[in-house]
Amino acid sequence: MPTFRLSEPVEYVLSGAHGPTRRETITSVELRPVRANDLRLLEQFRGQPASLALHATAALTGLTVAQVKKISIDDYAPIAVEVMKAMTSASGRIGIRPEFFASLE
Repeated sequence: MPTFRLSEPVEYVLSGAHGPTRRETITSVELRPVRANDLRLLEQFRGQPASLALHATAALTGLTVAQVKKISIDDYAPIAVEVMKAMTSASGRIGIRPEFFASLE
């Protein structure tokens, strides 16, 4: 699966019971293949293409939704297009028609 280098890195803060507060930076995003459970997002966000793309991007990158929301649109758009292509392909392989969700094409 492809890896995308972010032109605008995303910073976030880690804090909690497992150690001191620290800042982390995301400079690239790698997609993993679609898993069967990911297709449930098609039902959860049916008729909500922007939310579907956002949540599917989080699922296939391992980022949180909050982290994905911080990605610039210039960096996010090509990632989301690849995510939606992967979701479309995977759902088609099991007979889910494209009208069950919207793509970014």
